Amino acid sequence: MFKKTLITLLLATATAASGMILAVTPAHASTVGGEITRNEVLERAQNWVDRGIKYNLTRSSASLTTDPEGSHRYGPDCSGFVSMVWHLEPGQYGGLNTSGFASWSGKINLSSLHDLLPGDALLRSGHIELFAGWKNESDHGQGAYVYSLNGTGNPDANGWENDWAKGPTANSHGQTGFNSWSDLTTYQPIRYRNIKDSTAPAPANDGHRIQFGDLNGDGLDDLVQVRDDKQVVVFWNSGANPNYSWSNNRSVLTGIDNPSMIRVGDFNGDNLDDILQIRANGNLVVFFNTGANPNFNWSNNRLVLTAITDSAEISVGDLNNDGLDDIVQTRPTGQVVVFWNSGANPNFSWSNNRAVLSAMAKDEVKVGDFNADGLDDILQTRTGGQVVAFWNSGANPNFSWSNNRAVLTAMNEKNRVKTGDLNGDGLDDLIQIRPTGQVVVFWNSGANPNFSWSNNRAVLTAISL
Repeated sequence: MFKKTLITLLLATATAASGMILAVTPAHASTVGGEITRNEVLERAQNWVDRGIKYNLTRSSASLTTDPEGSHRYGPDCSGFVSMVWHLEPGQYGGLNTSGFASWSGKINLSSLHDLLPGDALLRSGHIELFAGWKNESDHGQGAYVYSLNGTGNPDANGWENDWAKGPTANSHGQTGFNSWSDLTTYQPIRYRNIKDSTAPAPANDGHRIQFGDLNGDGLDDLVQVRDDKQVVVFWNSGANPNYSWSNNRSVLTGIDNPSMIRVGDFNGDNLDDILQIRANGNLVVFFNTGANPNFNWSNNRLVLTAITDSAEISVGDLNNDGLDDIVQTRPTGQVVVFWNSGANPNFSWSNNRAVLSAMAKDEVKVGDFNADGLDDILQTRTGGQVVAFWNSGANPNFSWSNNRAVLTAMNEKNRVKTGDLNGDGLDDLIQIRPTGQVVVFWNSGANPNFSWSNNRAVLTAISL
């Protein structure tokens, strides 16, 4: 966003012994041969994509490749790949081969391709791939995204072939996993007996129904409402008193059936905030803002990241002042991790992220630039009602528990607190959505503390979360 919207953050792993912060890898909960969620299956597949695992059919000891935990080694070929993502026992030779999958009792043969869910697989003689999701959920004939290792049939002396693990977004070699409907019909759809549906929380009142962002490039953040009828409606910021009116709004997108899955931010640096949708299958899709009427449409969107299934973990903000909003994830471990926006296609990658803070809960964190330095800060809404700003130093990591300050008190309902620049002064304000339906802005004075109960104003009424 020009003045970014709310953000609940990202958590990550890992500091090497040298002190260098490493790229963050997904958390894993399954054991070999045990139950595994669809979320984890997709995360494990993306791990090999991000690591650039190369194809080798020999199953030689030198070719076997570690899983994300580093504790088991699998064959870097199509069947070894699926053995790894399903966390099967690798045995001496790095997992099942395709013949083994064909006769394996651990699978269920699905009756139709239309029954496929993310984390299931596609099997035919001599080849297997992991199903990642339909290109269009309402029209399966448009094909599907897959995770795969295919090979070229032209190995070198050690069996290595110029093909790499690929998935719904392009790998470092520009390869994408995708099958047309015609391709799909050559496969038998199968399901691992131990796979479990993931339960991505989508609370009805998590606060994401109302967000703020600059959708028309005038420097004033507008109010974005996701309605029960699946419409996304923008209330334009007039800059007057009050800022918003029920007679000055417009529908800008339809077909959004879960308010929890929507975020607002400028992902291409054109000063028009876009809409980010976190889908149930783990895909993050950006609807680009055309500036037209309506601003967004289903034919102008793009996949920008995969394997994120808990929408409550995701927020957006520009943490490095490059004019491109980054993705922030707050993980169950408490770490806050930023996925940097490269501006490429796709914009984000699991190999380009960094931990920036720890000991945070996903329902505590918002993001905004509260000191007008161009670097978005982290705002923590604490259980006791204190609102605390962690200032973005621009260093590595960006935030520290020794560099924060209380900026307001008595905000007891975390999900009712938002951020946005409502007056175009470059300082993000704090917005409260009250149970009465009033939307109240606390103006950012830039002083210490930044916000005060004596410096606020109602800017809209009859808004509910």
